[in-house]
Amino acid sequence: MTRIKNDTIAELFDLEPRVALVTGGAGHLGSAISEALAEAGASVVIASRNLANCRKLAKRIELWGGSALALKLDVTGDASVKKCIAEVRKRYRRLDVLVNNAFAGSFKPFAKTVPRDFSKTINGCLTSAFRMTRAALPLLRKSPAASVINISTMYALVAPDKATYKGTPFLSPAGYGEAKAGMLQLSRSLASELAEDGIRVNSVSPGPFPHGDTTKNRTFMKRLADRCLLGRYGQPAEIKGAALFLASDASSFVTGQNLVVDGGWTVR
Repeated sequence: MTRIKNDTIAELFDLEPRVALVTGGAGHLGSAISEALAEAGASVVIASRNLANCRKLAKRIELWGGSALALKLDVTGDASVKKCIAEVRKRYRRLDVLVNNAFAGSFKPFAKTVPRDFSKTINGCLTSAFRMTRAALPLLRKSPAASVINISTMYALVAPDKATYKGTPFLSPAGYGEAKAGMLQLSRSLASELAEDGIRVNSVSPGPFPHGDTTKNRTFMKRLADRCLLGRYGQPAEIKGAALFLASDASSFVTGQNLVVDGGWTVR
């Protein structure tokens, strides 16, 4: 049997010499995604409002032989987005993978959310993904294997279970699920729009990947674990495979799809 070029597993998942931009790239899941793409050989641009955290992650990646660049980025501002893309163009002359992972929004319950808060959340998630993709389009069109990955959530598929949050200081803020649900349709719409340019667009919907103060609340953590079919919540490394799959040639015939990584949360 004659082997088709680039069809071994190692070749399909190899991202060298591609360039990937991850917004919110130094955050909880963003860090894991950035690391995964760098481990696969991509030059990773780690971008967020917290430049110090981006630099720390970039340095860590470079220490083990990876390639990374830290950039300051506010996805809610056109000028910041344009500056970021211009820097990528100047540094690499290409962009092959765009991961829209950043989120900026209000963290209030519905009863305390005013229209301005709701609009802030939509802008900091859905509109920002549109803004980033539109700005990156000229570079993506030049790539022979362009991939856009929009990070959504399980709450784009199901409503938050209020019982999970009862008696705890945590919540799923108003507008969050709505904005993330919009990300799914944006992925489908852009997959159709950009197919003629050879650009694939997909989304990932993570389930519970707790971090920060939430991990200190045993009651809340147990509820998250019990709600998943697998009986546990996710670890950051468990998002790596989904991100790498959609960024690489392993998913070269996949576009307009949503990959759910939720431990079975949305099954029931």
